[in-house]
Amino acid sequence: MLSSVFALVLLAGTASGDTALTLQTVQHRLAEVGPTATVRELDGGGRWEQVLGRIGSGDSRWIALAHQLASGTDASTSETLSTALAEALPKSPRAVLTALNLRGPVSLKPDSVCKAPFFEGASIDIPAYKASTLRILGAVSDARLTRMRDACVSRLQDL
Repeated sequence: MLSSVFALVLLAGTASGDTALTLQTVQHRLAEVGPTATVRELDGGGRWEQVLGRIGSGDSRWIALAHQLASGTDASTSETLSTALAEALPKSPRAVLTALNLRGPVSLKPDSVCKAPFFEGASIDIPAYKASTLRILGAVSDARLTRMRDACVSRLQDL
């Protein structure tokens, strides 16, 4: 019963846009029903784009959910999650590099995130994105993130 109430809260406001989607609501759904059901509810309820927007904004709290969300994505939602992480990369490089995983879901691999996976026709200047992101990544000196930073730099340099 409680699970059903949270599902309604998660999906509420999709038509009117009244209800803000909170980090706590998504965290609760992930714990309650798991990643696959949560992503399905978000996507089917028109809220997936809100989650992607919050991740893409560089908010480290939302970026930290990427690993859990990624394990519940399908091909389409996986691709959009990678794109949101790519958008967040120059804004919050440490959080994104921490979320990346060489052996995890495809949407979290440097090959997916760090190659600027923007959709054709997206309003982003790829050469400017590449230059600024390379500069920002060059400033990341945390030894725990070196491997992911270097993987990202390599992918970006190939653009």
